[in-house]
Amino acid sequence: MDSADESLLVASPYIKHAAAKWLVDRVGGRRPRHSIHATILTDISPASALDSSLDISALLLLSEHFQRASIFDVHRLHAKVYVADRKQAIITSGNLTSSAFATNYEYGVVVTEPRLVSMVADDLHKYAKAGRQVTRDELALLEEASRDLAGRYRQTAERAGSEVRRELANEWDRIAAAFGAPPGLYEAGSARFKGLIIEVLTSRGPLTTNDLCRMIEASWPELCDNTVMRIAKDGTRKRQWRHDIHTAQETLQRQGVLRRDTKGVWRLEEGGR
Repeated sequence: MDSADESLLVASPYIKHAAAKWLVDRVGGRRPRHSIHATILTDISPASALDSSLDISALLLLSEHFQRASIFDVHRLHAKVYVADRKQAIITSGNLTSSAFATNYEYGVVVTEPRLVSMVADDLHKYAKAGRQVTRDELALLEEASRDLAGRYRQTAERAGSEVRRELANEWDRIAAAFGAPPGLYEAGSARFKGLIIEVLTSRGPLTTNDLCRMIEASWPELCDNTVMRIAKDGTRKRQWRHDIHTAQETLQRQGVLRRDTKGVWRLEEGGR
């Protein structure tokens, strides 16, 4: 991104607002917005807008920041490619999203050989011609139409799908546990630690949060990624997995499974398991 002086070419089916803002700030801090021609290829589908894998607001941001911006809707686009001028290209598995940049395991290669970079850029420009250029006015209308509907869709999908997801996660956990996997492996967020907390407290007895975290990290390091941080509202940084354990403790406490004494020691309630 830093090496782009004249043109920036991005192909990514999923583009999120925070990552687009990062791109705008990164490039905009070096060059006037009218000096770079940005070409963006993505797949503008109702499904992607509804499940929030694509933020139409991100496309609007890019089109408004780069005065020479061209946004193309390319049906079934799956490529993730970034090209700066004709100097270098990145061919990667990562979409233009914060999770791709910060938390996912992605893989890509940097191409700097001028002939190959030109070939990549030419191919993507051909892809763009197979799609349809979308104007800023159209994006504004699409964003307005999808904003309310996306919220309604998420509420409906959550109500309809949460029970099924829980059943499937429980069944997968049962199968994985038979092969030595930790309980809650297929749960998301703090939910994946609830079974581990109960298991550790059952086997080791009452523990403080710090001792509990140390034991979980020692026994199940694959669930404790120390590279993923969470920034609280007061600006303090904390490892995400430790925050998830704390959230799981509070959930189990509300459910009557755990209690914490005045010394900050957590223990199982009678019959809590």
